[in-house]
Amino acid sequence: MKQAKRVLVGTGAALAVYFALLAAASALIVRGSVAETSLAVCVLVSAFVAAFLGSRIAGSQDRLGDAALCAVSFLTAVVLLGFLINDGLDFSRAAQLAPAILCGAALASVMRFGKGKRTRGKRRFGK
Repeated sequence: MKQAKRVLVGTGAALAVYFALLAAASALIVRGSVAETSLAVCVLVSAFVAAFLGSRIAGSQDRLGDAALCAVSFLTAVVLLGFLINDGLDFSRAAQLAPAILCGAALASVMRFGKGKRTRGKRRFGK
């Protein structure tokens, strides 16, 4: 039950970050700060960052399985939301997003955030 909760929280966070980054990218495109031709790059970077953060939240205690499950559920949620919005499955978009999402999850599972070994200072021998 705890694993499912961690994966759902990570997936929800990934979706929230993904949509926030897409909104920021669309605002930059509408302003003219970013060219329209770089829309695909913005989408892939948004998916990578969202999958990275969601997998770090889901696998915060060095659990590789939770990070992988979060990435797969995030990809599934994006594909299903695209199906609901566009009234059709677009597997070409999913094939483009899958490597970015899996790379984000792999990077999140490889990186370690947290407290390392702390030294207590200089050891004094003889006392």
